[in-house]
Parts: sequence; C-alpha cells; structure tokens
Amino acid sequence: MKNQAITLMSAMAFFALLAGLNNPIAAQYQDQQAANILEEARKQHEASIQNIDDYVVEYEHYEASFIKRYDNGRPYMAAYSEPRIEGEFGAAAGAEDTDLFSPEIFQMMKERAQYLGTEEVDGYEVHVLFIDELEGFIEDDGEMDETAKDLHMYLDTDNYVMRKMQFKVEALIEGETRIVEPVMHFRDYREFEGMPIAFEQVTMVTGISDMISDEERAEMEAAFEEMERELEQMPEQQRRMVEQMMGGQMEEMMEMLKADQWEHTMRVVDVRVNVGLE
Repeated sequence: MKNQAITLMSAMAFFALLAGLNNPIAAQYQDQQAANILEEARKQHEASIQNIDDYVVEYEHYEASFIKRYDNGRPYMAAYSEPRIEGEFGAAAGAEDTDLFSPEIFQMMKERAQYLGTEEVDGYEVHVLFIDELEGFIEDDGEMDETAKDLHMYLDTDNYVMRKMQFKVEALIEGETRIVEPVMHFRDYREFEGMPIAFEQVTMVTGISDMISDEERAEMEAAFEEMERELEQMPEQQRRMVEQMMGGQMEEMMEMLKADQWEHTMRVVDVRVNVGLE
C-alpha cells in the first residue's frame, strides 16, 4: 500500500478530445495549438529561471534539490540528488530529469498533446492539454501492478504555471483491472528570483476501495490497531518522537479507509536558491 500511495501522489475531457479526432483538420489544428502553448510555457519557464542556478525545496517531511541543465542551449531544472524523505515513505528513487521541460519529457508532450480548450481552476483561467498512453513513456520497474495512463494538464493562460493535473491509473487487483483518477492542485505560488513555486500541493483520490482488496484492507486495519497498541506502550518521549516522524500519516490512512477517498496536502516550508550545488 505504501507504493500505491506514492504512485497515486508521483493527472476528463474525453468528449472534447473525440470531437476533435472525428475531424482530421480540427485534430491537426488542436495538435499545433497544444504545441504552441507548450512552447510558450517553456519560454516563460526559461525566463523565470534566468537567475537560478540551483534551488532546494523543503516540505514538511520532504526535501528535494534541483540544478540547471542545458539541452541545445535551452535551460531546464533537473533533479540534483535523491530526495530526503522523512517518516513512513523512506528513501526515494534515484535522481533523474523530472522537469516538464527536460528534453525527453517536453518532446513527448509536444508529440502527444491535444488541446481541449479553456476551463477555470481555483478561480484561474487555464489551457487544458490532454496526453494519452503514458505507459509507453513512463518506465515500469516491474514491481507494481499499476500503470499510469492518460494525463490532463491545466496551465494558467496568463503565466503558464501548472494549476492542476489529473491522470488515470489502472491497477490490477485480484485479476481485475480497476481505474482511479488522482487529481493534483498547485496553489499559493510565490516567486524566488523570478521563479514561481507552488507552496501548496493537494492530491485527491476517490474510490480508494477499488484500489485495494478486502484482504489488504483487513491487513491494513490490523496493522493500524497493532501500531496503536505499540504506541500506547512506549515511553511518552519516544511516542512523541515516533508520532512526529510519522507526521499524522497513520490517522490520514485510517481516514482514507473510512471515507473511501484520500487527500494529502504537501506544504513548502522553505525555498533556498543558488546554494552552490555542483
């Protein structure tokens, strides 16, 4: 379940897409429009990191660092090292280029993106882009029975920052394929040397019961009960330390099971730019 939670976190307009695909001329136009929007977003991003060589983002239980790289003279920010994650999730995967404007990711988006028009997200007008068949692009480590599928991106029409992502996850549960659609909102943008950073990232997933079997649910509930008993038997100082490390994750998971939905908010604690990463 730990890996499932990470997957659900680590993004609806199919009728509009189909309407475009039924008309080859319209589909071609939408493809080019999507590419133009992505290029403008890339230009805005490059301008925002003009004075940034590297930066570190510290969340409540997570820290990640990034460093500027170049592809044919065009800058982007790449993951610098393994993120430091405290608490239940343990160590993360190795560093890799995760910026939307890194060469492979950006090229994939330009080739596959479809433009679906504009919507409103959290009071902001956004461009809606759709990318299908992510499983052909995202590397599968063979350890999970889950596959990331279609992605919707919602880019601000003014400054082109990401306001929302929605993607489809197919999971093989007891021989049956089940689907959930996690939604991520990016809020409270603040600028650092001209670079916008979302200080709040909210991930919401409904239909959690479709992602776990009855046996897994029973195992999780038993594990929670056992952990609660162990916490009660710990010395007060040790219990407080464990509870602080867990950061309320156990209560969050219990609420998830009861409500059949999962919501997690990551908040930025600090951002440090140009710290001298090499």
